[in-house]
Formats: sequence, C-alpha cells, structure tokens
Amino acid sequence: MLRQVPGWLLAENGPLALRWSHLPRMLPWLLRFLRAGRPEAFGRHAAVLSRLLSPMRDSFSTLVEGTDAADLLRWNGSLVVYRTSQAWAEGRGGWALRRQHGIAWQELSGGELREIDPGLAPGLHRGVLLHGNGHVLDPQALVELLAAAFQRDGGVMLRDA
Repeated sequence: MLRQVPGWLLAENGPLALRWSHLPRMLPWLLRFLRAGRPEAFGRHAAVLSRLLSPMRDSFSTLVEGTDAADLLRWNGSLVVYRTSQAWAEGRGGWALRRQHGIAWQELSGGELREIDPGLAPGLHRGVLLHGNGHVLDPQALVELLAAAFQRDGGVMLRDA
C-alpha cells in the first residue's frame, strides 16, 4: 500500500487527499500510520481483525432473530474484480493473508466472472468470490426495525439533543 500513496496524493480525485498546510500537525499521526503499515505490524492487525470479525455473521443473526429485520440481510457472497493483471498481482498478498485467517474465497477468471454476473464489463482480468459475505438491503430500515424491537422488549430510547 505504501507504494501507492504518492500516486493517491497526486491524483485529483484519488482516495487520499492531503491539505499540505496541515502536514505539521499530522506528522505524528502519519508516522504512526507508516509504522502500522510495516509487514510485521500489518500481520498482527490482520490477526486481531480476524478474531474481532469472525463471529460477525452469527452475531448479526442473533441480533435480528425474531424481528422483521432478518429479511434485510443477505448472505450470498460478494465479488471483487480486477481489470488488469497488475491490479490482481498487487492484491494477491492481501487475499493470501485473508485465507491464512480463515476467510473463504475463490479466484475466478474473467470468463467465470461473467458467468456469475453477465452484466459485468467485458475485459475483466480476474476476480474473487467471497463465499458467505453479507450485506444489508436497507441500513436505515435495519436500524429502525432493531430500535422498534428493542422498545417492544422493554428498552427505552433516550435522545440527547
């Protein structure tokens, strides 16, 4: 990732924007960010995140059990696609790390991607199917339904203005 930072900073609409006048105040944070990106630190962080997130599906299922919110969750996986062989090569290490931490995924060719989703753009190089990943159809409705269930079960909503 660190090799991509200069390009991100120079890209007009890149994922990383920096107000150069803020640099002196940001320097301590930037130094900690760089240290956290070293391979040994990154591996430790990945292990912690894995332990934190691994029970997420069961936790969500328990949370919505007995509410109308369960209908808003889908566990049908997700696709990550790569347009070029270079992009795929840059991402492979991250996928190996995910597999090392028990995340199930399947590598797909461009043709296999279009078999799964014919609406994808032509010319995609490679993709990854994450089995069992989930998403919420309507996050606002999910929160509202969970709040209603909480109140139905005796919870009290407090609003601090």
